[in-house]
Amino acid sequence: DIAWLRPDGRSMSHADWISPLTRAFAVLLGGDATGLSDWRGQPIVGESLLVLLNADEVPVRFSLPCREGG
Repeated sequence: DIAWLRPDGRSMSHADWISPLTRAFAVLLGGDATGLSDWRGQPIVGESLLVLLNADEVPVRFSLPCREGG
């Protein structure tokens, strides 16, 4: 699964996507949601990956998103 996040760690809204001021965001790729199976039919599960992107001229402080369950 994939989640698009604002620098504050919250999900991006439609307004965030269309705003010309949005210059920084993050993408979270869930390693447990690949939907792939190995040759034995077992689900392939990997680590999740969080990528932080900043196209602004100034540094941006990112907050890590909360994991489900705390």
